Amino acid sequence: MLSKEAYTIYNQLKVHIPHPVCELEYKSLFQLVIMSILSAQTTDKKVNKICKDLFEVYPNATSLQNASVDELYLYVKSLGFGERRAKMIIQTSKIISDKGIICDETYILSLPGVGRKVMSIIMCEGFKKDYLPIDTHIIRISSRLDFSKSKNPLLIEKDLKLLFKKEDYYKLHLTLIHFGRYMCLAKKPKCLNCYIKDYCKYNKEERNI
Repeated sequence: MLSKEAYTIYNQLKVHIPHPVCELEYKSLFQLVIMSILSAQTTDKKVNKICKDLFEVYPNATSLQNASVDELYLYVKSLGFGERRAKMIIQTSKIISDKGIICDETYILSLPGVGRKVMSIIMCEGFKKDYLPIDTHIIRISSRLDFSKSKNPLLIEKDLKLLFKKEDYYKLHLTLIHFGRYMCLAKKPKCLNCYIKDYCKYNKEERNI
């Protein structure tokens, strides 16, 4: 696919999703870091629900680093891997309490529970840098729209960066996530009502066009 074709699709998406936002309901950079770590393999909706109560008791790194695993397990157990998640956010809180949150890719990746996707979320959402987080929605949509032929997040990221301008990365990833959550679903996508169905490889295959 050419960049021009990719932007034709993206411009159509922007008409219908003009103001996409991060759906994690955080109140500080620290809370964004913790919520991004907890969001792995679960939904923002679930993370928002448990963190509303969690941050009432442990609103910052100083308070959260002193919590016990057993205490935090009660908050995060519904997300799955409760003990592991509890340990990760305690360890991360201790590091942040000591060193702060530094706008540096290597440092962010060194935090417990942070992989490339979470690091990219923190860098683009927290520090407003030109990063492009790749989640399951973007992987699915990139395939259906033929933005990438790969299933590998790193290769998809590279393919998208060839198609789109750096200054568009932040809004692009939010737009694609919103589109994936509410229109281009993994199961039973809303193809009949989709505003870019004419560009979609998946829709054409489903209709045998």
